Amino acid sequence: MLEIYLPSGRTDVRIKQITADVMSSLYNAQKYRLPDLFVDTLQRFTNVDLRSMYLEDFRYMVAMFDRNSWPQSHRMYEWRCTQPFFVDMKGNRHYERPQGRKFVEVPCELLNTEEVRSQRVIEHKWQPMPPGLRHPTVQRWIDAEILAETVCRDLVMHGMYIDSDLPLDQTLEYASPMELLNAANFVFVSCEVETTHTCNRCFRKYKYKNPIDILGYFRVYSDTSMMNMTLDLASAKGIYVPDDITINKLLYWHSAYVQDRNKAAEARALAKAANKGRRGG
Repeated sequence: MLEIYLPSGRTDVRIKQITADVMSSLYNAQKYRLPDLFVDTLQRFTNVDLRSMYLEDFRYMVAMFDRNSWPQSHRMYEWRCTQPFFVDMKGNRHYERPQGRKFVEVPCELLNTEEVRSQRVIEHKWQPMPPGLRHPTVQRWIDAEILAETVCRDLVMHGMYIDSDLPLDQTLEYASPMELLNAANFVFVSCEVETTHTCNRCFRKYKYKNPIDILGYFRVYSDTSMMNMTLDLASAKGIYVPDDITINKLLYWHSAYVQDRNKAAEARALAKAANKGRRGG
């Protein structure tokens, strides 16, 4: 098991590599935003009670699960370029405001879909809460996610920081507007993921930092995709894939299979082209 140190200073946490037999649960938990299923699925792979731990410790823990259980490969991101560029009267494009000439400012606004290979997890220093507030637990977050389906999401996500032993819906009912406003000022995020993107229209590079989305961070696969991977390995390589194989190993094996298949296809294409050349001669 991998020993990890959490942002709150907790040092007793161990995690194991996630196995392929829970991919279906993780896929459904992320696709349908089911926090209780997500947490209960990960509970198998750690030595601590997840529901009672701090939410922001859990956010960091999700990043460590990803690093320990998935190959460090690319991710798909969708983002919109918000910076303008400038076009002068000769039609030349400029990315800095031109001096001494007339120009038109053009908003880029391109919605980019991009594969990003490198990323960095940035951990923030743990922040104590003032009187009247407390760090929410994972259980409180689960309650908040479920309540947010019928109540204003911002209100619920701020309200879970109020120091109260009442159920979250009653806490919100009895909380004053000032208490909720004060809680909003102390919302804390333990870690963010930093990525670098390049716009496909204006070609400028941007760095983005976003909080790790607990219910959207893992690279999950549907049942069909998982069955196709195991079928590929069994039919082409004669490899028996056990249900409890680690995700890391399964994805590595399948990646190697795809590379071998592509190299073989390329070799056949080259041989076919060479034979045509000889016949033509």
